Amino acid sequence: MSNSDQSSLPAAPGTIATYPGVWFVRGVMIGLLMAGACNAGSYFVRSGGGNLLGQRADAREAIGFPWQVWEQGNSYGGYFVDYRAMSANVAIALLIGSVCGSVLFLLRTRLDDIVAEFEAEMEASRGTRDHSPQLQFSLRGLLFSTGIVALLSAVLRLALAQRPEALGAIYFLGPWVLVGAALLPRKLPWQHRVALIIPLTFGLIVVGVGIGATLHRDLEQVLMGIFVCWTPQAVLAAMVLTLALLAARRGPKPRPSAAG
Repeated sequence: MSNSDQSSLPAAPGTIATYPGVWFVRGVMIGLLMAGACNAGSYFVRSGGGNLLGQRADAREAIGFPWQVWEQGNSYGGYFVDYRAMSANVAIALLIGSVCGSVLFLLRTRLDDIVAEFEAEMEASRGTRDHSPQLQFSLRGLLFSTGIVALLSAVLRLALAQRPEALGAIYFLGPWVLVGAALLPRKLPWQHRVALIIPLTFGLIVVGVGIGATLHRDLEQVLMGIFVCWTPQAVLAAMVLTLALLAARRGPKPRPSAAG
């Protein structure tokens, strides 16, 4: 095949979609995550710190941003939550998502360039990965890692039973453990990182539920604690990593040598 024939072939599609509409959808999702983080963080404001560890039996617990949707002991006329306030909060979240989606849509050209640079670097380093040892994930490997995490979860649950500080550590350090697990393996494709994080996430949740049971915390109370603590931290970590990536792309580019 001649060089002209090769140049006429379409480029291989990237692993990250960059068509215009997808940037609006991603922006909407970012806005919804930000609204969810604000809603989770409102628990600490409205509850005065709350009672996540079960140490403050008289603490008032409530949640909702910008309007309160739930308060402990409030029946809301026979309903579990204030559905009118919830509808208003959902509308605000959709508005925030639409604004974020519009901003990303307007910046789509620059974002496409960033994705192209990122995928070019991945392609350039693929040869290095092919000649270096790396973790090989398969369905069997995923099941094996899940079993290891389940075993460690059971051991940790027994070792840390009836310790409120252990539950607090899962609440406030869990997201950073997941981020560290995702970033530490160098030269690992992002698909493999996802396969690593999923069982670890479920393992931490199982440990938290188990420790909460020894502290006489109901399942929904532990899950609410994980939600209000993990969501803002996860969004913050995603924003920091994204800004770091953008800052690296805006840095000075290496100049070609004079000999080239």
